[in-house]
Amino acid sequence: MKIPPDANFLHDENAQKLMRILNDHEQDSTRFVGGCVRDAILGRKIKDIDIATKIRPETVAKLLDEKKIRFVPTGLEHGTISAILGGRAFEITTLRKDVATDGRRAVVEFTNNFVEDAMRRDFTINALYCDECGNVYDPLGQGVDDINSHLLKFAGIAHERIAEDYLRILRFFRFYAQLGNFTIDLDGLNACQDLCAGIKSLSRERVWMELKKILGAPLPHPTLNLMDEYHCLQTVLPFEYQLENLIRLAEIEEGADFTLRLIAILPKSIRIIDELAENLRFSNAEKKRFSEWAKFDETINAQNIHANIYYHCNQAIYDNLISQYLMGDGAINDLINIAKNFKAPNFPINGNDLKIAGLQDGPELGKKLKELEKKWVKSGFELTKAELLGA
Repeated sequence: MKIPPDANFLHDENAQKLMRILNDHEQDSTRFVGGCVRDAILGRKIKDIDIATKIRPETVAKLLDEKKIRFVPTGLEHGTISAILGGRAFEITTLRKDVATDGRRAVVEFTNNFVEDAMRRDFTINALYCDECGNVYDPLGQGVDDINSHLLKFAGIAHERIAEDYLRILRFFRFYAQLGNFTIDLDGLNACQDLCAGIKSLSRERVWMELKKILGAPLPHPTLNLMDEYHCLQTVLPFEYQLENLIRLAEIEEGADFTLRLIAILPKSIRIIDELAENLRFSNAEKKRFSEWAKFDETINAQNIHANIYYHCNQAIYDNLISQYLMGDGAINDLINIAKNFKAPNFPINGNDLKIAGLQDGPELGKKLKELEKKWVKSGFELTKAELLGA
């Protein structure tokens, strides 16, 4: 089988340059691998271009250095070097086989055998290689057939692949969500259910990264339902959630906002947000958005929306309008447009203005400033500076 001739890495000068350098050093030592091969066969957009080679990493580094190609030893202990060409990184990884695994990390040994390298990969559709001319190599003899059958399946024995790295449970569901039109292997699902407790041993950052990708897929609802059915979602979100809200959310959402989708299924509880922020290692920006949503407890309507945007922010009001919609409030389209587009004005006076007007610095000045601000907001932001100071 050959890769479709329009696959971008077959025409990428920098990718082909790297292949020539490595294959000139050792004939037929180096091939494209994994996602770029898979996505080319599927006719999907290709993002990363990864390369697998028999050549050991220290020799790869020497060859790149001789050609004045900048590189970064991104994972040297695991055989990975990133060559930087044309403003992008190409990961070059020496063929490996696992010597020992503990469900989180592996001790690897370099090999010159493509079959051994393929056997340590997660899914059959990722255990594919091709040369610079687009000839496909399928060492396990299953990847091409599974792509053609649109079947997502672990390479080898599912329980063994998962036990090597429990993150593969979440990757299994993530690939299913992102591929969209694939069937998911039943043996793999059963293995995920049997071993889902292993997710707890993973770093929280890695778990959150995978969950975000699942939530950000075009249609995450079927995948999350499967995760729930096979008791994997509860390991990540250990509280009551409302997956059916994603169906209703799909009627009005614009784009694939993983934060909004998680908000849609979460109980509205600052305690749960704090727990999740700790358990999943939210970024500061993520925690702020979730917290502002959870703390807001007012029903938003046409009379109070502008004031609420002023006191809070557009995003918090938008998120809470979505919550109102999910609870049955269907008349929010105009309010959503306001939440997205209204720019709150700046309060026209400050403490110095009040001091010039004769007020002494201290608690009374702050109290007066808040009183005038409240009056200004209640006026629909229409009172002028002169009118406020004359009040």
